[in-house]
Amino acid sequence: MSSTDLLRRRQFTLLELLIVVAIIAILASLGLGALRSAIEKAEVARAQTQIGIFKTAIAMYEADLRVSPRPQEGATPELIMRDHGPYLYAALMNRPTAGLGGGPNSPYVTGHEITVGLILDRAVLEASPMGSDGYTATRPLDDEELARSTLPEFQRLHGPATSEPLVFLDPWGNPWHCRIWKGTRNAVRDNLVRNPILRIGFESAPHVSGPAPISGPVSDRPHSLGGIDYWSNGPNGINEYGKGDDVVGW
Repeated sequence: MSSTDLLRRRQFTLLELLIVVAIIAILASLGLGALRSAIEKAEVARAQTQIGIFKTAIAMYEADLRVSPRPQEGATPELIMRDHGPYLYAALMNRPTAGLGGGPNSPYVTGHEITVGLILDRAVLEASPMGSDGYTATRPLDDEELARSTLPEFQRLHGPATSEPLVFLDPWGNPWHCRIWKGTRNAVRDNLVRNPILRIGFESAPHVSGPAPISGPVSDRPHSLGGIDYWSNGPNGINEYGKGDDVVGW
């Protein structure tokens, strides 16, 4: 066999290798896409499971105290449209001590069911920016903090009215949003139902790969009249006020 024939065989072998590598790359890309889709579906299913956990926990709290969790603030539209997630956490998880919000059989949710985190910027709890554009300004508790989270001192330090309150986090690391309507004057609540606030300007966050946000506008209003609304931002991390890919509890 001449050197020319050897060179041709070597070139053909390299071409085959390149084809095999290209095929593997295509299959890997398809496999990663399917894996990513499966993970996203599993996370949505987990969020839906957490909604069931909230419903059970709230029912247990109400059975113990004969009242629903409620924020300790006024009933003006500006206040009741805030995110009451820290108050929901305090009711279901804190010690039943005066001022901490917990019920006699607290905690009503175990740590392995729903992740616990801290709000690092209270601005995300205001009615307009609450968790908007995927920037939630939260982080999960580390192991040391989680071990201390049952102590009254830690709960006072991170209570609903503090600068870094405790909240429940969804499977994507964003806070579960909550609006508590119990205790709100009927006239105020009913007016918000008739004249909802329109939310617009939903934009994707650069670090989030979930579905694109809806175009809007979204009617931001009470849903569970006389009760509690809670929802997750969903895979895209954007608070669409119960629309788009949000996972809702109503």
